Amino acid sequence: MAGLSPEDAASLAKFQLRQEGMLQRRRKGGGFRLTNSWVSEWFVVSTEYIVSFVSRTSGQVQLCVCLSTVTSVETHGKAGTFRLRYAPQIGRSPCDAEAVELVLKAPEEEEAHRWISAIAEAQERRRRDNTFVPLTFVRERLSSSQQAATELRAKLAAADAETVKARELALETDAKTRRQLACQRLAAII
Repeated sequence: MAGLSPEDAASLAKFQLRQEGMLQRRRKGGGFRLTNSWVSEWFVVSTEYIVSFVSRTSGQVQLCVCLSTVTSVETHGKAGTFRLRYAPQIGRSPCDAEAVELVLKAPEEEEAHRWISAIAEAQERRRRDNTFVPLTFVRERLSSSQQAATELRAKLAAADAETVKARELALETDAKTRRQLACQRLAAII
């Protein structure tokens, strides 16, 4: 990532962490026996959402699930199939009976496990990045930092005063030495 600023490199690394690809999503209701109850869509797992589009190039969002509402992700039934459960609204408890179930199918079981891992890792990154810090803790840290800064300023002022005294002493010593040399030269001449 040569030539990128640290901020741009971090943004690019975060972007590259996302999982994306074609999955099949089971339609709600399953449809009639003569129609296919699965629809292929392009899915993306970012640090905040799981989003599906009609295709890779489509800008039309079919489904968007906030990671903070996901309550479980697990394998389901046949190989390559996994189930994602999420609360329909932020603020709902994971144990609410109103959880929505999304059944997805990857081409292979190994890929399904990659998707499950990607969703779990994205949730963990989101949890780590959005860690709550109590205001009292922040105030205490700020207060201790301000106190340490005051102490450092006092030490710096003391060090500056000692430097000034040392400089004055060096100038006095230099002047005294010059006077003594001048007196010795004068005495040698006389």
